[in-house]
Amino acid sequence: MKKIEEFWTVSDSGTKYLMSIYAKMIDQTNKDNPTAPPREGLKSIKTSQGFHCNRIDNDTFKVVETGEIVRRVI
Repeated sequence: MKKIEEFWTVSDSGTKYLMSIYAKMIDQTNKDNPTAPPREGLKSIKTSQGFHCNRIDNDTFKVVETGEIVRRVI
């Protein structure tokens, strides 16, 4: 897994979370293209505390373990 993005979010109650998006990198090399770069595959989102998150939309997430809805700080 490779960290591809990091940003801050905040809940309505004021709790702040540093969010990280990770992607599984998929090897694309083959005999015709041995130097093909890897591409992003399945992604996961976690807080810096290790909580799992589900994406609601591009700027809104639900922290699974707490049930909190958090929004990206702009």
